[in-house]
Amino acid sequence: HYWGTTGVAAGVAFAIAAQYLIMIHFGRSLTSVSLTELASIHLRHLTVALLVSTAITAAKLGLLALNAPNYAVLAGGSVAGGLGFILTWLFLRRLFGDEGLWLSDQANALRLRFFGRKTAYSLRR
Repeated sequence: HYWGTTGVAAGVAFAIAAQYLIMIHFGRSLTSVSLTELASIHLRHLTVALLVSTAITAAKLGLLALNAPNYAVLAGGSVAGGLGFILTWLFLRRLFGDEGLWLSDQANALRLRFFGRKTAYSLRR
């Protein structure tokens, strides 16, 4: 009660960290993933998050420097985040690891289910 908003923020940060550690322990108890493999997975995805966050921050700072309204900053940051993710997916796909391969397989299965085997190239002929 004496710490105010700072105390609430510290309590929430502690709860998030504790939940993270509990989930790592739970996940390791269900799978045979080693700590080094788990750290490598987290490091890859942290790199993706940093790349996307950099794009969002650059857009935000640029729009704020132009005195853009808040909704424009929000929209610009969202577009920059989406573009950052797409560019990371296109040019640095190895950062996504096995999870990225799984996601790519799922997207291809959906594409085949809804559009058949026709690709953009076959539609042009």
